[in-house]
Order: sequence, then C-alpha cells, then structure tokens
Amino acid sequence: MLLPITFLVNFVALATGLWLGLYIVTRSPRRWISWLTGLTLWSLSGHFLNVLLALAPLPTPTDAPTWLNPFLQFWARGIPGVANIWLQGWLIIPAVVFWHHATTLMRFPHPGPWRRALLLLGYGGTAAATIVQVRTASLLAASPGGDPLYLNTLKAGPLYPFFLALGLAYTAISLANLAGCARAAPTQILRKQFLVMILATLLASSVALLSVAGSSLGLRVPIAATSVPLGAGMVLIGHGLARYSALVEGRTIRRDFGHAAITTGLMAGFYLLLTWVAVHYFGVPPMAYAFVVMLAVTTHFLVDAVRYSRDASLHRRDVRQIQSSLHKLANMAGDRGEMDLHLSVTLEPLCACAQAIYGLLLLFEDGDVRLAAAHDWQQGDPHLLRQDLIADDVLHLRPGRFPSPLAEAALLIPLYGGGEQLGALILGRPVNGVSYSPDDVDQLLYPSDRLGDVIWNARRRAEYMAQLAQGADLHPPETVRDADRIPVEAVEDALRHMTDYGYLGDHALTRFKVVKAKVALGAVTHLDLGKAVYSMLAEAIEKLRPGMPMAGDPPPRDWYAYLILHDAYLEGIPNRDIMSRLYISEGTFSRTRRAALRALARALEEMEAAAD
Repeated sequence: MLLPITFLVNFVALATGLWLGLYIVTRSPRRWISWLTGLTLWSLSGHFLNVLLALAPLPTPTDAPTWLNPFLQFWARGIPGVANIWLQGWLIIPAVVFWHHATTLMRFPHPGPWRRALLLLGYGGTAAATIVQVRTASLLAASPGGDPLYLNTLKAGPLYPFFLALGLAYTAISLANLAGCARAAPTQILRKQFLVMILATLLASSVALLSVAGSSLGLRVPIAATSVPLGAGMVLIGHGLARYSALVEGRTIRRDFGHAAITTGLMAGFYLLLTWVAVHYFGVPPMAYAFVVMLAVTTHFLVDAVRYSRDASLHRRDVRQIQSSLHKLANMAGDRGEMDLHLSVTLEPLCACAQAIYGLLLLFEDGDVRLAAAHDWQQGDPHLLRQDLIADDVLHLRPGRFPSPLAEAALLIPLYGGGEQLGALILGRPVNGVSYSPDDVDQLLYPSDRLGDVIWNARRRAEYMAQLAQGADLHPPETVRDADRIPVEAVEDALRHMTDYGYLGDHALTRFKVVKAKVALGAVTHLDLGKAVYSMLAEAIEKLRPGMPMAGDPPPRDWYAYLILHDAYLEGIPNRDIMSRLYISEGTFSRTRRAALRALARALEEMEAAAD
C-alpha cells in the first residue's frame, strides 16, 4: 500500500511544481523574482523526480554516444557504495539558495555589497555540495539493497552536518527577509501573501528534520513523509508568489490561474491515458508516466510562448497592441473577486492616510448597494440603500447619520466615473478626532477620483468583452437616449469639440428643439447646426455664472463651476492654469468640474423642456 501512495504523492507533486514554476515565469517573464522562484520550484520538483526514479529505476544505458555523457551523470557510475544516484536527490540542493536570492530581492531590490557577497557564497556552497553529492559518498549515499520507500536507505556522510547547517542558515535568512517584507508591507493583503510564504518556507524546511531522523539516526521514516510537507510548501510558495506578483503588477490571476490549470490538466490527462496503454500493453517502463507529464506541462507553456513570439514577429505593432489589450481584457473582465481584491489594496493606504478608524467602499450594482471592500471593519455588509449614498460632493456626516454600527461614520465621498455615481467611500471618524479638516479632505479627493476611474474602467472592460462576445458594434455612435434626458457624457463630448463645428453638426445634441430654434433661416449645412450647438452650450454655461460680481483673488468658491467650464471650453485655457488661478488641487478641480457638467446637463434638459 505504501508503494502506490508514495508514487502517487510524488507524481502529483512533480507535475504541480513544474507547472507552478512555468506559470510564474510565463506571467512575469521580466522579473528576476519570478525566474528565481521558478528555479526554486523546479529544483524542489527534482526531489519528487528522484524518488520516482528510485521506485521505478531505469536501466543504465550501454554503448551510449558521447553526446549523451552530460545526461548520464544522473546515473551512478563507479562511486563506491552508491546504488542509485537518483535517490540521493542532488537536484534539490540549489533550491535553498534560489529561494534565498528571491526573498533578498523582495526585501532589498538593490542589495548592498555584503548581501551580494552572501549570495555568491551561497551559490559557491551549492556548487560544492552538488559536486560532492554527484562525485563522492561524503554527503548522502544510498545503501545497497535498501528499501527506497524509507529514508534510512540514505546514509549521511561526514560532510552532511556541515552542508545541512549551511542550508538551514540560508533558510533562516530567507525567513528573516520574508518577515521584514511582511512588516513593511503597505497593505494587509500583501502582508498576508508574505505570511503565506513564511509558512511555506517552514513547511519545506521541516524536511531537514525528517532527513536527519532517517539518514543520521536510522529511523524508518517513509519517503512519503518528506514529500507531503515539501509538496505543500512548494504549492504555497508558488501560489503565494503568483498572487504577490499579480498584486504588485496590478494584474488578476483567479480566472487565468484556473483556466491554465484546467487546460494543462486536460492535455496531460490525455497523454497519460495513452501512456497507460503503452505501459500495460506494450511493456513501456512505468517511469514513462513521469516523463510524459513533464513533457505535457512544459510543451503547453512553450506553445503559448512560441505563439506570442510568432505574433510579435508577423503582425504590425498596432495589431499586436490590440491583441495584447484583448488578452488582458479577457483575463480581467467580469472578475469581481479580483477587482474587490485590488480595491481592498487601494482602500487600506487611503484609510491609513486619513487615520480613519475604518473604511467602507460600496458600489451600486443592478439597483443594489454592494460592499466591495472594507478596512478595519468586522461587521459585514451594512445594508445601506442607494438613496442614502447619493451625493454630488463630499459630505461631512453628523454623528448618528447612519444607524449602528455606522454611527461613527464621519465622511462620505461619492465615487464618479463616466458622468455617473458608481458608489461611495465611507470613512469612520479620525483616530484622534471626530471630523476631518478641509486639508484632510483635499488629500482624499485625488485618490478617490482615481478610484472611481478604476471602477469605471473595469466596468467598461466587462461591457466591451460582452459586446465582443455577441459580435456587437464596439463603437456605437453617440446618441441621446431620451428627448428630455441628456447624458453627462454626451454634454462633455460636445464640450471637448467646441471649436469643431463639423463635429458638433453631427452630434446627437442637434436633435433638440433649442438647437433648431437657433439655426438661422436659410442655413442648410451641418456647419450651421454645429454653430447652433455651440451657441446653446455657451448660453447654458453662462447660466452657471453667479448673480453677484466676482470679488477678490482668488475668486470665491461659488464661481468655481462657471470659471472651470468657461475657461476650459470657451477660452481654451489649460487645466493646470485654471487650477493655479483658483488655488485648488487636481482632486478639487476634477470634482468641481464633474459637478458643473451635471449641472450643465440638467440646465440643457430644462432649456429643452421650456422649448416645448
């Protein structure tokens, strides 16, 4: 019973480790951390391959050509007391220093001289240990006639304690690096990934204790007892690093990770079925299972890499950019869980900047309000209504505005994108106060605006992919849905083309009675319609002008909406110059401009209604 269990555990671990390493490398091919982690996983996989070859050894080839000599180093030849060099597991030796190098770069992207010296020492020790293991019996050697199902088949040599201590020392440094990364992580989610990798490192390093018990003390420890914790640690390292890379690079992996695992598994399963036929009916050695799954996993990723390289060489740059965008959209669109994860990553430093006791990010979806992200909040969904969160601008909340457990909510920041409110950000009171100062609010406006843009772009990606799947027109003309309802985006689009009468003449706003009433008698061209649209927009902007004369410099706050639209679209003044004149931040400018556009759209609706 122990034999099939040991074979199955090591077989699955071998395929998983090889797959995880290839996944990490192909998703982040330009990061050293990805390559070092991939090498770590492949080196750990060497342990499982060694065990499989010990359980189902291959015959030593005879009369082999000279070009096979490098590969024949895997077989024991002329080493006294060594029965099978595969069982010694020399492939696992580099894993410790590879992982140490990866964790060093995580904590110190630009390591100093002594850390580089430590890395060189580690690689030198790895090379020495590998040579000693392959050429001598001074490290670990397999007892002739021993049972490969148990660790006491391996006998520790005189150099075993030295190299074991060296490996444990580098493992301890790797743990210290990960702990330092966890302490310095800017968000709880990133901190969690580092803690997962610490647990994985401890699991994998626990194999050293079992190795001492079996090789040095001679206890009958099953090989499977080392493969299970080593495989679990390997999986946690691979998945944790994949999540870490995705968070750092702003990617999503949930759908991509599952899709890659399923497709690789299906393809490997098909090849394994054919291998089973070959083993049972044609006398192929059982070790073919391991080599076939290695080949299936590797070729799956290589085919993707070759296809992308081929596209890069055959297609024009613009076509490649479109293909790349579609690939990213397909991976990200509709992945609510990954979107919420990235929102949580953004929310945590925002709350830390404001020193809020908690933060909630609520989104409007299908007429309901959904809690998408939270920070320092353990109460679950507060079940607020949409009308409770509707706001044109930042709202300072009175204590008790919302029922418990939101009684200490102090600030509500609406999140806008594409001219519509997408949700709201609710912050609890400051840690050392009961309300937020104007300076505190100004610091929050810019990141909250960017947060709204991220949410809007994510929804646009999902809509784009849905249209693409249905074969719909991806660039529909700008239209006004109702005669008395003017979308803010349509108004903004017209304002952006105020100096282009040709564009305005074809705009959807030309359908309105106010525009037609402004067209002079005898005007027959679309340019005349464009001039009428210009006149209507300029008239509507003038309605934002306050009744009292402007006094003082900078202008009073009630002049902001008028001056922003008038100067930006009628005078063509750059936004940075308008912000300098008004002495306002970019966040305040964006929020005031958005509120002014909504007011302008409503004014146009009222002008259209009055024309009936």
